[in-house]
Amino acid sequence: MLRNLRNSFFVLICVLCLTACGDSTATKTKEKVQPAAQTSATTLPKIPMEIMKNLWDNCTGIDYIFHHLPFSMSQTDQGAIRSNLSYFENKEVPSIPANCKPIGRAFFQINGDVAHDVDLYYTEGCKYFILMENEKPKYANLMSETGDKFFNNMILQAMKTAKNNFGG
Repeated sequence: MLRNLRNSFFVLICVLCLTACGDSTATKTKEKVQPAAQTSATTLPKIPMEIMKNLWDNCTGIDYIFHHLPFSMSQTDQGAIRSNLSYFENKEVPSIPANCKPIGRAFFQINGDVAHDVDLYYTEGCKYFILMENEKPKYANLMSETGDKFFNNMILQAMKTAKNNFGG
């Protein structure tokens, strides 16, 4: 019994370390992250190619902070960053319904400085990336099918880990 308790405690510490390690920018910005409020359907232009190209060429890290999920995520590997950028569809976004709410925010960094922050929408019928400027929605892109699969898999794995480790 004591051994199982120690093993569970060890796994809990490992999970907490994995979600917290390398997350200094996310920690600094977590307090100011608030979901964007929408009162009616929003139509925004897609993120300009110059911004996407700059991120493709120069982004050195992405921090994801989720509003109501028990984890965050950081990526610094160039291949992973570019994979994440490929999740932005290069198509015009239809009007975004007012009932769509972001589940989190991604902070795209260049050499440690936040270059762009993007609200992540990931609920049924609401799968978008909305680039924020001065805490207001500026541009929007649809999420690609590959991005949908990535976020679905990541969330399912995190929730499964939490359930297994905490008996939820």
